[in-house]
Amino acid sequence: MAETNLVLEGSRMVAVGDYARNDWMLRAAWSADEGSDLRVDRTSWPMWRVYADLAHILDDSQTIGLIDARAGRSFRVTERGVLSPYAVIHADYDDSLANKAALGAGVGLSWRQWYRETRYSAPSSYVDLSLEYRTRLSGDDRAEGLFVTLSFSY
Repeated sequence: MAETNLVLEGSRMVAVGDYARNDWMLRAAWSADEGSDLRVDRTSWPMWRVYADLAHILDDSQTIGLIDARAGRSFRVTERGVLSPYAVIHADYDDSLANKAALGAGVGLSWRQWYRETRYSAPSSYVDLSLEYRTRLSGDDRAEGLFVTLSFSY
């Protein structure tokens, strides 16, 4: 378990807005990766990541989940900037939808900009922008198309 991440969560969702809801959620998320850190000793290196997330919303009795796996190569193109082309496969499930499952695969490109280093430590935060195109392999049409993700890790 030292090489992976596991999150177990029990939370209260508080409705803010017309499309939100008050409910309780139980959730488990797991991930593992290699090659996602900034490498200053190389200009390129292999990378891969697997992420799985499963949640059950209690009062509405809704179960949702996803599995996302990617593998590719990272290229350090600036001192703190990394460009990573990769192949991706993504599956999701939502038992409240008419078409509960969707499976897609495709290619992606990610730009990760590292920051928050000090004189004595390596950068510990990043902004990540990913662009993917996936083709539907099975299930619902939501598995296909262009997907953009922006994430901040502080």
